[in-house]
Amino acid sequence: MRFLQILLWVILLILIIIFSVNNWTPITISIWGGLLIDTKLPVLMVGSFLIGFFPLYLWYRITKWRLNRKVNKVQNAPVKPPLNINDVPKPSAGMPPLETKTPLESE
Repeated sequence: MRFLQILLWVILLILIIIFSVNNWTPITISIWGGLLIDTKLPVLMVGSFLIGFFPLYLWYRITKWRLNRKVNKVQNAPVKPPLNINDVPKPSAGMPPLETKTPLESE
């Protein structure tokens, strides 16, 4: 699986390089207030990709970290031993017997 991930990144990098070589043309971007920025097209494309990619990637990593903490907390919680029916005290003469009906049966 790791090999496929590396292969995907290498293919993406090769495509970006091919795109950059073929489209290395200057463009002018008009920003608010009459500001103009001169940049190359590949820089604009890679920059816009990173602006969209990093917030979502950061959100994904934070969510994964938080869920892993919850799973580890549940997995490392102390286990209570199961209740043994012989450990339950028998009702004495002065105590009423325990109800055997569940809440669903009483309705």
